[in-house]
Amino acid sequence: MFIHLGYSRSSTTRNKTGYCKVALYENADGPSHAARQETGTSRWLSKLGQGHDIAHYTAEDLEGTAYGRVIRAFERPLIATPVVEIPLRYATGGKVEIVTLDI
Repeated sequence: MFIHLGYSRSSTTRNKTGYCKVALYENADGPSHAARQETGTSRWLSKLGQGHDIAHYTAEDLEGTAYGRVIRAFERPLIATPVVEIPLRYATGGKVEIVTLDI
């Protein structure tokens, strides 16, 4: 799936400037978890069940009996998001306003 999304296999979970990384975990029961590196930082983000996302310093911080160990890492270059301007015209109280959205 990650290859299809533009990632390639990485030999390490270490931070690499200009890249986004994903780590896959496996425990005794099989695949158990995935964590992603926060864009623009070296922190990792994980969703733990129905709870909130948590941040951790390394992908390996979650290794243990619950999630197992990191078995594979993937990376892809960060792509600058193009700015798309969409002019909107609408009337408010008889006055026409034009708003430009950057998305």
